[in-house]
Amino acid sequence: MAQEKNRKVLKFLRARMHWVQNSVFEGELTEGELREIKDYLEEITDIGDSVIIYQMGNQKYIEREVIGEEKGSSSQVL
Repeated sequence: MAQEKNRKVLKFLRARMHWVQNSVFEGELTEGELREIKDYLEEITDIGDSVIIYQMGNQKYIEREVIGEEKGSSSQVL
């Protein structure tokens, strides 16, 4: 059952953000889009599941560096 849930979450997030690596996604979202994602994740998560969301308020202070192979193609950050 966990694999099916993981597939659903992966499909849901890939439709809304850029896949970076494994279970890492990034994107620029409106407040409404972020609320939709949070609502979905709260609904589907079970005891023992974990989701971490980092919000950056200003892209001026964000520096992103990739060492090794770039897994996704995006310059946007959530």
